Amino acid sequence: ISTSGHIGSRTTYIASVRQSYLQLLFKLLGLPMMPNYIDVQFKTKTNINKRNVVTVLGLAGFDNLKLNDEIKDEGDRYLLSYLPKLRQETFSLGISWKHISDYHTQTVSAGYNYLNNKSIKYKENDDSIESNLRLRSSGLEGKATIRFENRSNYGLWIVREGLESSWRHYDTRIFRLTQSDIPIDYKSAIGFFMGAVYASADYRSPDNSLTASAGLRADISSYSAETAKIWKQISPRGSISYNFKNGLSLNANAG
Repeated sequence: ISTSGHIGSRTTYIASVRQSYLQLLFKLLGLPMMPNYIDVQFKTKTNINKRNVVTVLGLAGFDNLKLNDEIKDEGDRYLLSYLPKLRQETFSLGISWKHISDYHTQTVSAGYNYLNNKSIKYKENDDSIESNLRLRSSGLEGKATIRFENRSNYGLWIVREGLESSWRHYDTRIFRLTQSDIPIDYKSAIGFFMGAVYASADYRSPDNSLTASAGLRADISSYSAETAKIWKQISPRGSISYNFKNGLSLNANAG
């Protein structure tokens, strides 16, 4: 299902929802697994005036792998004895504001990305008794980002400057019973800040035969004492390209 249109006189939108029906086909074929996939996406664009635009974007996906307990085949029943149920959830949400002037364009954006993988397994797939639990695991990661960039057009030159910061976190939880019924219960969590500042310049000759670019980026992170030293995370790079009239081109890159 998809739809698009206007919200008022300044905002346009597009949205869609999709769902697979593989689980019905796999069940009909008598397969031990029944996967189901769903995704959602939307985008809105609001023209505040001729020089300011706000965009909102969202994406989400859900994967769900269930087990077909109705099958009778001995080989498939064996697969069911150790295959876990799986579920994955992911989404991205972001918003940006763009200001356009005669020679410059400033963009401020913020967003968050999320991913969680889960699996669970009960003895003989009987979840009515909690003591039957053999496996439960989840792995979650998320990232929140905010970014500012200025783009300037000076005829043959385009110059960009920007900075960004983000917060990343990872959380893992695993409970598992070994073949000797020895429980393993493990969890971990880590989160750290990241930041960067960058600048670049691009040049194109009037006849488009020569293009060149140069840039510099510096990163910092609270992950460790070494990555917190921004002067040790400086990344220069450059490239040049020349197109000859006979169709040949020469390219060089370094970083």
